[in-house]
Amino acid sequence: MPQPHPELTLLYDGSCPICLGEMEALRQRDTHGRLAGIDVSALPAGASVLGVTREAAMQAMTGVHADGRIIRGVEVFRRSYALVGVPWVATITRLPLIAPVLEGLYPVFARHRQRLPNWLVRCLFGRALERARRHCRGTCPRP
Repeated sequence: MPQPHPELTLLYDGSCPICLGEMEALRQRDTHGRLAGIDVSALPAGASVLGVTREAAMQAMTGVHADGRIIRGVEVFRRSYALVGVPWVATITRLPLIAPVLEGLYPVFARHRQRLPNWLVRCLFGRALERARRHCRGTCPRP
């Protein structure tokens, strides 16, 4: 049963194919309504949502907890996947050898995400989307 108020609201770039793929994968697994998403690319310059400016949200994936706490970058993915029942993502990305690499690479990746070719996006996220679809078997809520 979906919750009346999401535990985490994700502020994402809806003009980014990678971001859309990630959001779709999360939505398909979010059978309890723990996440919400807001496409900040559609907001006018200078606008804010949930205390975060459009510009800040466009720089890195941003999450806002129900209590107003703001998280950014890799931590958003850790928390999101834990909330939708894939806690191993958080576990792996916190490992001492992996965490600093991800934390260091994510800002570079986020800055250049629009320049990645579509074939690479499909290669990186196509399997994840398919796995999410199989997991849901038609029972997951649609955006």
